[in-house]
Amino acid sequence: MYAELPDRRGREDTAEATPPDPRWRRVFIALLVATGAWSLGPMLIILAKARGDFWLGSDYLGAVDHLYYLAAIREAAQHLLISDRFDIPGNPAIYLHPLFALSGGLVRTGVDVRLALAVWKPVAVLVLGGGVALYCQTRLQGIGNRVAAFALGLFLFAPQVVVLSALNVGDATLRGTAGFFDVEWFPASLLWSYYPAAIALGLLAVGFVSLERTLDCSRSARSRRTSAVLTGCAGLLVSWLHPWQGMTFLLASGGLWAWEGFPRRYLRLWPVAVATTVPLLYYMSLRELSPEWARVSGALPLPRFPPGMFVAFAPLAVAAIPGFPGRNLRTGDRLLRLWPIAGLATYALPIGYIYHSFLGLSIPLAVLAVQGWSRLGLSRAAGGVAVAAIVVAGLIPEAQHYQESLHARSQLYLTADEASALKFLDGNAQPGGVFAPSYLGQAVPAYTGRNTWIGHPTLTPDYYVRQPEVDSFFAGKRTPEEGRTLVLGSGATFVLAGCAGSGAAERGLQGLIVSTRRFGCVSVFQVAPQH
Repeated sequence: MYAELPDRRGREDTAEATPPDPRWRRVFIALLVATGAWSLGPMLIILAKARGDFWLGSDYLGAVDHLYYLAAIREAAQHLLISDRFDIPGNPAIYLHPLFALSGGLVRTGVDVRLALAVWKPVAVLVLGGGVALYCQTRLQGIGNRVAAFALGLFLFAPQVVVLSALNVGDATLRGTAGFFDVEWFPASLLWSYYPAAIALGLLAVGFVSLERTLDCSRSARSRRTSAVLTGCAGLLVSWLHPWQGMTFLLASGGLWAWEGFPRRYLRLWPVAVATTVPLLYYMSLRELSPEWARVSGALPLPRFPPGMFVAFAPLAVAAIPGFPGRNLRTGDRLLRLWPIAGLATYALPIGYIYHSFLGLSIPLAVLAVQGWSRLGLSRAAGGVAVAAIVVAGLIPEAQHYQESLHARSQLYLTADEASALKFLDGNAQPGGVFAPSYLGQAVPAYTGRNTWIGHPTLTPDYYVRQPEVDSFFAGKRTPEEGRTLVLGSGATFVLAGCAGSGAAERGLQGLIVSTRRFGCVSVFQVAPQH
């Protein structure tokens, strides 16, 4: 089932050197169908369980990032460029995003903003699933090898993390950070509304394949030019959609040039390097244009080496070690080894949410693990059983957790009254931002077009300072004077209160309320501006 040993010349025996297997096309299609079912299933379940509630538009439990996507699409529909509406007053609209711009065009034609995001689901399935399957095809012989690497690379939700949580092993920091990093190690989860990252990761795999073909002197000049254009397009989009993977592609490509002794033929790849670099320079320029952008895209205060990181990453990394050694390696085999090294180098850079540097590193490590299994002389059947057991052992508890979390409906739905309140704010002619509890605040930009004082842990300044202040206000734990000071200081024109906080909010706003609208137990208060 696993990759053959190197041939007598010491070169890796990859699929590029062997005739194509006619059965692989059917398996390739089957892998795409399975990946599509994985992507679509949760969305169908969530829609079926709505029971009259308003679906927020996400099919993943952490909906806050997807609500930012929806807010960005809404803004792109209005004026193409995107601002940060998760603060009051926010920042200028200076960000251009290709996916959100295209979705914004759909919204302008009358398409619901949630559907305008969801249209990327089939694209993400084809690009991520197809890109990884293609990558496995070029690096491994045998259908079993490729399926094993595909499953490990995309669907490995490390079972050791599940065991830690189930057995309550270690302290809370160890268990929490292990589960946190495991998501970065689990690319299939990107197909649940994280479409920009999913498409970028699939294009990264395609980019490595096309880069190898561009440098293959045995191909015709026309074929190499076509591959070069594809490589440049892949590099451009990867960097624009998810700059961490763009940096990885650039560093791996530069490392390959150095590894092969800086040959002159690499100089004809300068358009590829430029195409990959331009979006990265664009992101750097945004930091200069906007202090707010500099805050969210600079080095965030995150621990570099939390204990759970090693628990999540170590098993697959160790399994890949036997596959690393090799002599007289082909270009693609060198890129295979450079991919995870470049990802680790990107992690050392102070660029925003640094943990995204690990995204997708499971793919090259899975291929190396499959190659290394054969080198150790281990049974192919045992390898197949091990891969299936490991993947299933991680996915079943994750599926159970997903099912249990559907009961926490505030992550996925709003009540009909809450949705009506947002619709009222959307249609209200009075401009101004909104002060709301965080679970409602995260939906305010997407469904009202207004700024919110709290809503996104990264985009909202001092989110974890503001959150307890907001919670205490809506819980009635502040005096009216303290409540008025907090709301006036936020700069909000409206206060949106859910059922649990309407009474406390009304008491805390004594003397400030200009008008009140009720939607069942949900209230919208317009407050007098500060003079």
